[in-house]
Amino acid sequence: MRKRKKIKLSYSKERVLFSDVLPYECPIIFSNRYLYRFLAKYLWVGEKQKVDNITWNILKQSKRLDEKDANAFAALLFGCYEKGNEIGTLQHRLNALFYPYHFNIAHKPNKNRTLSIIHPYSQWQVVEFYNQYKYSILYLCNQSKYSLRKPHKIAQYFYYRDRLHRKLLGHESDKVELFFNEYENLKTYFSYEKYSNIYKFYEDYRYQRAEKKFKHLVKFDLQSCFDSIYTHTISWATAGGADKVKVLPGYYGSWVGDAFDNLMQSVNARETNGIVIGPEFSRIFAEIILQYIDQKVEQELLEEKLCQKSNYECYRYVDDYFLFYNDEKDRSLFMESLTKWLKEFKLQISPSKTEEFERPFITKVTIAKQRIEYLFSHIFSTPLWEEVESNLDVEKEDEAEDENSDKDREILYSLPLKSI
Repeated sequence: MRKRKKIKLSYSKERVLFSDVLPYECPIIFSNRYLYRFLAKYLWVGEKQKVDNITWNILKQSKRLDEKDANAFAALLFGCYEKGNEIGTLQHRLNALFYPYHFNIAHKPNKNRTLSIIHPYSQWQVVEFYNQYKYSILYLCNQSKYSLRKPHKIAQYFYYRDRLHRKLLGHESDKVELFFNEYENLKTYFSYEKYSNIYKFYEDYRYQRAEKKFKHLVKFDLQSCFDSIYTHTISWATAGGADKVKVLPGYYGSWVGDAFDNLMQSVNARETNGIVIGPEFSRIFAEIILQYIDQKVEQELLEEKLCQKSNYECYRYVDDYFLFYNDEKDRSLFMESLTKWLKEFKLQISPSKTEEFERPFITKVTIAKQRIEYLFSHIFSTPLWEEVESNLDVEKEDEAEDENSDKDREILYSLPLKSI
């Protein structure tokens, strides 16, 4: 039996820098390639030390210790350099401020969206957080039945070069790595269920099945979701609710909730209201909170004898919701429960972005897809060989016209002036 050839992809914890800390919309000339090489080459290790009742974050170089220039460059890169002082151990105060760089991109007509590139030291913090809490992230992101986009497992870093690999090979255009697909280049740190983009949901059997089963659809999203998130609510979501956190004195949530809360504050200059927009880890932060809300809503509806996929179907892609239903009473109960739990976590539904549809569900995306399909079918309605033959016929007619015109010109020039 022929042995399958196993292909390994280069793997290190610093690969988070390629996929999860920068917005997708960065300019094509901007990347973390050299930051990745620098951090992976010298392997910076962090620890906390208390000196004179002040807690410091200490960074130490654990590889290639003889290269002193690396320490000097890291001091500049991580913001540890002080003019006139000799560069030694790199250290920050526990509550040091690191401001992200903000830039605008075109989002909608006459409207921009502000995205953020976090500080290099903050990017290193994200790498360490993923390395320490990756399994906790996977557990917390797999609690909801509503979610359409969630981390499912750590992306594998090998594949077998065989027929099955060619069948499962994912598209290069995928922004995130999809579970059950295989890739020849690492994309995201986690592989995701179920869609890499929201438009794929409209093409999927779930959407088509719900359209056959239910008469009504309401589509809505949350108002300024990332700007409205209160970072401490991650502790509420991971500890089992705000009441458990607030009632117990000296308790501020579970260990992973505290760590994630502290990270999101650190990357955004210790702000607690709002999180940075653009990086993938911000979507994961929001996903953990929204999955907890999903669970609470589903539990309350079950008490009212309303079951997912029976009385209604709800799907959520990050902060975009799709609610399919038949009875207006079921919709009212769902919206009432969701609104209550969103308010508990300082969030709310955007009334201006709420749309209602009756079967068939012709949304703006559906109309756009139909127009594109019509355009392509019109362009390619004539078979290629017929189009080539018709072009050849036209060229022959043009050549014949040219030849006849040349003969007419010769006859015209050969006639005497009197005959003209």
